[in-house]
Amino acid sequence: MRIVGVADVNSNLDHPTNNLLVSGDQFACITFLVSTDEIFNCDFLPIRWEWMDCGDNSITSPSLDSLYFSRNVFDFIGSDVINIPSGFRADLTNGSLPFPTTGGTPDSCLFPRGITGPKRYIDFKNGAVRVMCSSELDPRGDININGIANEIADLVQLKRYFIEGNAAFGTHVEGSTAAGDVNCDGIPLTVADLTYIQGIIIGRFLPCTQGTGILDSVTISLRNDIISTDRALGGALFVFEGRVTPTLLASNMEMSIGMVSGNTHVLVTAHLSQFSTEFIAPGSILQADGRLISTDVSDTLGASLNVQLDFATDVNEDNTNILPRSFALHQNYPNPFNPSTTIKIDFPRSSDYTITIYNIRGQKVNQQKGVHEAGELNYLWEPKDLPSGVYFYKVQAGDFVASRKLVLLK
Repeated sequence: MRIVGVADVNSNLDHPTNNLLVSGDQFACITFLVSTDEIFNCDFLPIRWEWMDCGDNSITSPSLDSLYFSRNVFDFIGSDVINIPSGFRADLTNGSLPFPTTGGTPDSCLFPRGITGPKRYIDFKNGAVRVMCSSELDPRGDININGIANEIADLVQLKRYFIEGNAAFGTHVEGSTAAGDVNCDGIPLTVADLTYIQGIIIGRFLPCTQGTGILDSVTISLRNDIISTDRALGGALFVFEGRVTPTLLASNMEMSIGMVSGNTHVLVTAHLSQFSTEFIAPGSILQADGRLISTDVSDTLGASLNVQLDFATDVNEDNTNILPRSFALHQNYPNPFNPSTTIKIDFPRSSDYTITIYNIRGQKVNQQKGVHEAGELNYLWEPKDLPSGVYFYKVQAGDFVASRKLVLLK
């Protein structure tokens, strides 16, 4: 950011006093909008002065006969941004120091340029933006933001979230999201968090302090409108396009249904009184005559599972949900990810496609082109030499164009 202020000669009310800046004056105030993405949780982001040429970060005297610029450049120590202690004096003796530099104005800029020689009168102090940790905002597990974590009321509100969306949190969406990483895996508000808080309430689990980040897999099958699992689950969320009427098939489970953004959300969990002994057993979970859009499932220990969808492919099977009805780009999974993630695209018909991935600066870091028949494309991306950070993926298939954000976390 470059700010320029000029004391121009005029006669209107905005004309400054004789001294443009006096001791204690503030020249400008910069407000930083910090992302609420979990990937930036607890980050420390340096903000430093930079010199692109000899005129940067300089001030003239009111009489315009002197130019003042950098004398000392102090950096912060550690993560203390409230009281920046004296750190180091930048090396200003190297006259060949190239631009740009964070070390101040080079000595090569000291020579007279039509006015009295520039003077090193100004000291600069660098700062930083410290992104608060989720635990500083609200206690982990305090979903209803009442100061008490992992209670029945938190469990109820978290269940409501899965069938009502953010509306379940009222005016404290950000606070509930910050408190929603109950199982410490870095991803808030998942079915795994719901499973984990159930375990805390009945005394099966202790509140966590650090997650493993390891994802196991589960296969979810869809045959004749019946959804099945090949392993025991602690909980499951299924999202269907439009309005559907599901039937619960899993024994000793309870089913909650809601509409979010025009789609049907179906949450299947164990009764709290049976949570220590009853789980979603391998086999059929529910029946629903509708197109399955997404799934979110947990194992019995409160960890998220990487879902592998298995749709019926036998043409003799009476399943109308085999082929997508329209192009669609799904959120990559897992996200955040390391070392790989899967990008899923629905193709209602055969089409050329291009998948392009960009970094935060808009630079292309990966591209995949091809032709895909009607059905589902799962593109596995394994960035080996890229740093952690936020990336964007864009998909073009025929006239369909869509993009989403993904996060690489090493």
